[in-house]
Amino acid sequence: MRRALLMFLPAATLACRPATKSLTVDGAPADVRAAIQRADDDWAKAYVAGDTAALARMYVDDAVSMQADTIDEAGRAAIVGGLAGEFAVRNDTVLAVKTDIVSLESTDSLAWESGRVAFTRRLRARTDTMPHIGHYKYVTFWQLGPDGRWRIRRDISVADSRP
Repeated sequence: MRRALLMFLPAATLACRPATKSLTVDGAPADVRAAIQRADDDWAKAYVAGDTAALARMYVDDAVSMQADTIDEAGRAAIVGGLAGEFAVRNDTVLAVKTDIVSLESTDSLAWESGRVAFTRRLRARTDTMPHIGHYKYVTFWQLGPDGRWRIRRDISVADSRP
C-alpha cells in the first residue's frame, strides 16, 4: 500500500500543476525563453544608454518595481521617473549589464523569471581605474501584450554577495 501511495503522489502533484505551454526543461517553451532573453538584453541596452523612452516601453502601465534599499515604485511613470533620477545623479558609468536566466516558467500570457544580473560600472571621474562589477539576484514577472511583446509586470532584485 505504501509503495502504491508513493507512486501515486508524484503523478497527483504533476496533475495539479497549472496549465502551461509545451514545457522545456526549465518550464517555458523555447520561443518564450528566447523572447524573454531578448527583452532582458533590450532592457540592459536601454539602461546602459540611459534611454528612459526605451525603458518605458518595457513596462506595463501598472508595473511595480521593488529594489533593495529604495521605496517601491508603482506604475510605469514612477519606475521610469526613478530610473531617470538615478541616471541624473549617479557618479559612475554603466559599461555593461549581463543577465543570466536561472529559471523561467510561463503560461499563455504570463511568465516568471529568476536569475542573476551583473552591472559593470566605473567611476566617471576615474576612467583609469578597473571597473567594478555588482551582482544581484532578481525575480521578474512578465505579461504578454496584445502586440506580442513581453513587458515587465513586477520586478524585484537584491544584492548578491556571490559573483
